[in-house]
Amino acid sequence: MSTHTDDISTWYESLDECKADGLSPVKVNSLYYYYRLKDATPPNIKAKVKQYALDLVERSKELGRDAPLSMAACLVTAREYYNLSKKENSDEITLDNIEPIQPLQYLLHSRSENRYYIKDFRGLPLKELFDLVYSGADPFVNNLVNWIADGSVFLLYDKQMVDDMTAMLTRVHNAKLSFKGKLSYPLFLEILELTVKYEDYKDFAKDLTGYRTVCHQFDEQLTELWRKAIK
Repeated sequence: MSTHTDDISTWYESLDECKADGLSPVKVNSLYYYYRLKDATPPNIKAKVKQYALDLVERSKELGRDAPLSMAACLVTAREYYNLSKKENSDEITLDNIEPIQPLQYLLHSRSENRYYIKDFRGLPLKELFDLVYSGADPFVNNLVNWIADGSVFLLYDKQMVDDMTAMLTRVHNAKLSFKGKLSYPLFLEILELTVKYEDYKDFAKDLTGYRTVCHQFDEQLTELWRKAIK
């Protein structure tokens, strides 16, 4: 390890030392960098869900229904049977489907000492984190917001984390678009931020004048972001 330690802290003298330890420093531009889509449904559960749905389709045919149940409808029933909601454990970017990256460390750059101090992220749920941002009641969160604004924070990704993120970006892309590919990380973060703001707006603004107009604007912005993935 290339780290340096005293009685209080552990740090790197440079980002090159961090890279020498097999880590990838990712500069943080917003709090959303600390979050990712929840892990996909395990393959064994996916297989059970699919088989359950197929069985339902066949059963509806055996019963002589004029219009057998569709596979899509049976998949919904199967997911409910296995206690999987429509949004959670899926490939949709929604607030309910976002979790903190854990475990996760980050570097805090001290310009006065020219050191990169290693810190642990507390793993707060996204909604809870932003509640604390708005209230200003948590010194840790206040400091983190200021450090990010100052350009002093870098996430520490090891190889497994890079692979996991790549897999997540691939499944999000392939679930949304009609061709195979991988969503870019910056674009994922843009879509995530706008989606969270949209969901938050829908929660508090339903009775406000112009609600539908603003929702339409959000929809258009999200459509435009997804168009970037096609270019």
